[in-house]
Parts: sequence; structure tokens; C-alpha cells
Amino acid sequence: MIIHLVLGAPREEPLTLDYQSGDLCVGVDYGAIYLLNAGYPVDLAIGDFDSVTEHEWQQIKKESQRVEKFQADKDDTDTELALLHALNLSDEAPIHIHNWIGGRLDHFLSILYLVYQERFQAVLSRLVFCSPKNSLRVYQPGHYQVEQAHSDSYLSYIGLTPIKGLTLRQVKYTLESADYDVPRALVSNEFLAEGQPAEFSFESGLLAVIQSRD
Repeated sequence: MIIHLVLGAPREEPLTLDYQSGDLCVGVDYGAIYLLNAGYPVDLAIGDFDSVTEHEWQQIKKESQRVEKFQADKDDTDTELALLHALNLSDEAPIHIHNWIGGRLDHFLSILYLVYQERFQAVLSRLVFCSPKNSLRVYQPGHYQVEQAHSDSYLSYIGLTPIKGLTLRQVKYTLESADYDVPRALVSNEFLAEGQPAEFSFESGLLAVIQSRD
């Protein structure tokens, strides 16, 4: 099972999810309308819904399995509330966050900065930030293998903090136990061959790994 969190960033093309029977879909504010318009079920609609029309609000209430509406004046963002609720839906299911790029820059940064919050540290390994041409995962220190996703060809390693002991193997541009005192973006690396996972490890810090295609 995958929990799909669909956010409300403006979009022009129809929403497409890697949805399978048994997955759960959470519409965050206008994301609930994107789900309904694309024909996906809305297991939970959540947010303050300040971006929807009265007609759309009635549609959300009618067609969603469950609705959680909050006041616009609140401490948590709609995305933070949705993620907290998603954690209660499953203790282990991956959480795919969709439609998080393309709107306001402050919203984009607040979503990305979720990974720094103490309350979400234990579930970082479950989060996948998805977009039509990119996927982003955040890693804590350790040793990992990365499988190539679909036809994604580029592999970038983005330090979200200073990084110690970064080693990259089974990629076009390798690295051995490098330290970075400030966050550093190592972009446009590549998998060596289709079906062959890339390997990386590091000793301290927080690292984003992005797979991209043109």
C-alpha cells in the first residue's frame, strides 16, 4: 500500500498517480479537487479549503470518504496536518507527496523543510516527493542502494546540511569519503547501466537524492 498525498499547487496537466488498488489517497486542500477530477478516490480530504469555491467544497464533502476541515488561522500548514494524519493511517506504508512544485515559493520551501522537523525524523525513509520529471528522497546516515526509477537517467545528491564521509559508487562519477562543511549540490550524475543500482553512504548529515529526466 502507498499513501498518496496530493497537494494543491497550480497545475495545467491532468493528475497522474502510480495508483494501485488498496492505496490510499489524501487530498490536501485543492488537491482533493485534483483527485476527484482525475477519477481517483479521496479517502481523506484535509485542510482549510480556502482555495476552493463553494461548488467545489460541496463536491469535496459529497464525494470524499472523510473530510477534516480546519480554520485558516492555525499553527500547522495544510501539508503538515495531512502528513500527521497520514502517519496515523499506517505505521510502514510509503508516503508519496504529489503536486508540491509549481505554486508559491514560500509553500514550496515550507514543504521541503518538513524534513528538518523533529516530529517527522522517524518517517523520512517513507517519504517520496514526486513530480512528473523528478523524485526526491531524503536519507539519514547509512549505506544505501538506489534503484533506477522508470526512465529517469540523472541522479543528483543534494546535501541539506553539512555532510561527512560521502561515498558514491556504481555511478558515472564516483566519490570516496568526501566531507562538505556547507550544504553542497552534486548534480547530473548517472546510473552505469539499466537495472544496476547505484550505491552511496555517508557518516553524518541529511542528504536528498533526486532522480530526474529531461
